[in-house]
Amino acid sequence: LHSFAIGGNAVTGAILQDLSFAHFGEGTRCPGSSALGVDPNENFEFFDPRTSVEGLSFDAYTSKLNLCPAVNSGINVAINDKDASLGSFPGFIVSANAEMTTFSPCTAESVASCASACRNTCFRTLSLSVSSFTPENLQLVVKEGTGDVPSISLSGYFNYRPWDPYWNTRSYWTRRFFVTLPASGSYQAQFVLENQAVWPVFVERSWEDVDGCGPAFSLEIDENGPGNCNQLIVNGDAEGNSIDGWWHTAGGISVVEGGADGSSFSLSSQSRDYSSWGIAQFLDTRCMDEGHNYMLQASVKLINQDGSIYTCTNNAVAPCPEAWLRSRVGTTNPVDSYHTIGTMSSWATDTGDWNSMTGTFTVTREQASAGSVLLAWHRTPAHVKVILDNITLSLMQSPSSMPTNKSPTPVNPTSLATTPPSNTPTFSPYPTSLPTETTLPSNTPTFNPYIPSILPSISKEDMFIKKY
Repeated sequence: LHSFAIGGNAVTGAILQDLSFAHFGEGTRCPGSSALGVDPNENFEFFDPRTSVEGLSFDAYTSKLNLCPAVNSGINVAINDKDASLGSFPGFIVSANAEMTTFSPCTAESVASCASACRNTCFRTLSLSVSSFTPENLQLVVKEGTGDVPSISLSGYFNYRPWDPYWNTRSYWTRRFFVTLPASGSYQAQFVLENQAVWPVFVERSWEDVDGCGPAFSLEIDENGPGNCNQLIVNGDAEGNSIDGWWHTAGGISVVEGGADGSSFSLSSQSRDYSSWGIAQFLDTRCMDEGHNYMLQASVKLINQDGSIYTCTNNAVAPCPEAWLRSRVGTTNPVDSYHTIGTMSSWATDTGDWNSMTGTFTVTREQASAGSVLLAWHRTPAHVKVILDNITLSLMQSPSSMPTNKSPTPVNPTSLATTPPSNTPTFSPYPTSLPTETTLPSNTPTFNPYIPSILPSISKEDMFIKKY
């Protein structure tokens, strides 16, 4: 059996029914084998709890199940054993670890199998997608109840490529946390880095096991951690010579020399093969309060392929760039909506190479309830390079400080798309600095202490299908 990167309607687990197994295990010609196991070498973190067994039979020599390699690889297995084909009683067979047994009455099947049987229990899986720029040691701490009660810590998954800045900064990649818990329970969670609460910019949610075995559990997520709702843009001038805080919808992003008003640096798109490709930034969703008004301002320069200045007229022949917000609900099968917030009526000829873009928007109910809100630039013809500087998205009404104890956001299953404390660590949920466009490294891999030295072997095309 295998783990997967997603569930939903794309991957629905495996169903094993009315099968017979013989000659697996000690005393056979295959010593050390077992009838069933989970591949430990492809760990995409999600094991679909819709996987079920029923009507299995085994000869006297056969070892039924061995989850030890999978458990040692960090895979949280959950198999619906409908008729006690594998365990001592009907229920779920799960990895014998704290993540799977803390909140459910489970009995170890055997030390050799690394499996526990949970009587009359149904497990469901909720996935949480957060910024891909968050550190690998970010943890999701889950509790049942408040105070000094047992908890579990879950790690996220993102196929980070140290040698590939283009891949790592694509806006559709996220770090995913798969939360598998007993159905119908009520749980609390918060994101933690170095024992301090942090907020990972946004949290998209989806039930991976659509039409699962029982009612959904509830999960309230604390929104603690530093933030600034008076100014939503991070690193809007690139004067640190880095792309911290910035993604791209496709085509790439870099820092280039020369900014508006004589500054040193600015942000540039790279290979824009389509007019929809461009620079983007995720906004802190805690700031998306319905009715709040924000103003967008940015300096814009447009460059043709031959290096000349592209002059837009905002018609079908030479369209000017636009800035839009994408609001997303869900993560595996997301529902997106778009809202243009910044335009340029025409290109002013008396301002030199740089022009200005402005716009305002009022946070809608749709944006306030979204899992993520992405600001991005598009519409300029393909192959025109879009260079941005002095980007701000400022609160227009009376400023109010970010609450340090904002009420947790409950996960409402029916709304999903299937449908600072002073000692907070100095954490930025954004990548470390990258070289400028003229000095990007070659494809030689480099070591990153936060990333495993062995990454899954999978093609980009395959990832488009299997990943988010």
